Amino acid sequence: MRCTGTQPQRMVRNWPVAGLISLGRSLLNWGRELHKYALVGAFVFALDVLIYALILHFTSRWFLTAHLVSRSVGGIVCFALNRSITFGQRGSQGLGRHAVRFAILYAVSFFLSSACIWVFVEALGIAPVPGKMIAECLVFLFNYTVMKFWVHR
Repeated sequence: MRCTGTQPQRMVRNWPVAGLISLGRSLLNWGRELHKYALVGAFVFALDVLIYALILHFTSRWFLTAHLVSRSVGGIVCFALNRSITFGQRGSQGLGRHAVRFAILYAVSFFLSSACIWVFVEALGIAPVPGKMIAECLVFLFNYTVMKFWVHR
């Protein structure tokens, strides 16, 4: 059977171009989203480290106790800002499910960063504030990946 119209032939010829355009749009959208996540993350990171440093400076708390407090405050801010700014979710639809998934992610992330901080401070002799900063940078991409593909899905 022979095709007499030009539309099917045009679609077949333009398919690779359309596929590349679609891929380009997807990459651009992903780049925008990652950029938003990085901006929110930078704000939350600064807040977290500031609270951590203040607790260590003004109290005699153990560095991992300070981490628990600062990370908890940062986590609440992180969830709210990423949900609305990074992943564009508004209203209460899915809020409960997202909050539970985020709490699970943050618990895992907290233990990962705590282990890193402990190694940096106790085993490697790095000061607590720089140790925390390094640890948080290490878990950054883990958190983004889980948030994107599981928490805010």
